[in-house]
Amino acid sequence: MTPCEFGLNRNWRECVRKKLIRVPSAGVALDLGYGLGSVMIRRTSKDGVRPKEIEAAGLLFLRALGIAEDEAHRIARLPFPDLPAITLRKSVIDSFGDSD
Repeated sequence: MTPCEFGLNRNWRECVRKKLIRVPSAGVALDLGYGLGSVMIRRTSKDGVRPKEIEAAGLLFLRALGIAEDEAHRIARLPFPDLPAITLRKSVIDSFGDSD
């Protein structure tokens, strides 16, 4: 079994080229992910969701990418990575640096 662990920050075209995901269009696959993510955020803010629903969304998304069911189950149950130590705002502001 080839490990297939990637996030939205990974290069989708590379994953398609390496056949880690099997989709006819990397762009449409990314659209599907963003759409599912947007709807899950909306549902969470409106009614809340149970952890099993979050896992189900991840599982369905991975299956839509052509990942085998057993591998999709394994990935969907992985723990979340640690959050970055630096906030996004600080990272962006610090990236400008001094122009002197």
